[in-house]
Amino acid sequence: MRFIVLIFLLAGYQSGFAQRKGAASSASSAWTRIRTAKPPAAPISPKADFSFTDTFRDNQNQWKSGDVGAYAYEVGGNSYQFRRRTNTMQPALSYIPLPTAISLNLAKTFVIQVDVFTDPGVVPDAGLLLGVKDSLNYTQFMLTSRREVIIKALINNTTYANYMPGQSIDMGGFIQSGHNRLRLEKREERLHFYINGKEVESSPYPFRPFSGDGIGFISSGVWTAFRNLSVIVTPNR
Repeated sequence: MRFIVLIFLLAGYQSGFAQRKGAASSASSAWTRIRTAKPPAAPISPKADFSFTDTFRDNQNQWKSGDVGAYAYEVGGNSYQFRRRTNTMQPALSYIPLPTAISLNLAKTFVIQVDVFTDPGVVPDAGLLLGVKDSLNYTQFMLTSRREVIIKALINNTTYANYMPGQSIDMGGFIQSGHNRLRLEKREERLHFYINGKEVESSPYPFRPFSGDGIGFISSGVWTAFRNLSVIVTPNR
């Protein structure tokens, strides 16, 4: 009799366990179906900026280097240095293409900034190049040792009187010896040029498409160093 009762109890336990197991499996399956319904991916913000920076610790961006013509070019030590080797009237130019994700012509806004260094007591003959296609097509933002600034749009080696003709603009004490910061901003289809935080008198200029998308430097001084180059672009979406 005890044996029969034991068998009965064991059969009842297994039946109950099977029912509980089946219920747990069913709940698990239902939960699994809920979890596999993944939320949609978050959209990329249309206001996302693209940036390009160069600290000149090395020459990973492949700037002109070595002795080339009348100048020596050297990248390293957090600066890009130009040294004039001979007496020449020709300025030194060096430029590279910006990454393909960055288009100055298609940008809604952009900011370009660089620090320009010279020997203590020396006012620079140097500046920034942007929208570079080649050595005959670019826009120039250059300081002179006379404490003037020259803003020039060069198209096929020609300037035009009605747009950035390259006139010398006196900036007086706003151009310093030793160190100057150049900054260029595109806002509301206008180009604003700043030297050490002071907007150039002839600025802003209406924006016109550049010949290219390169960035670079110009110098005719004995020694010039460029540091902390940055380009920040907001796409026009």
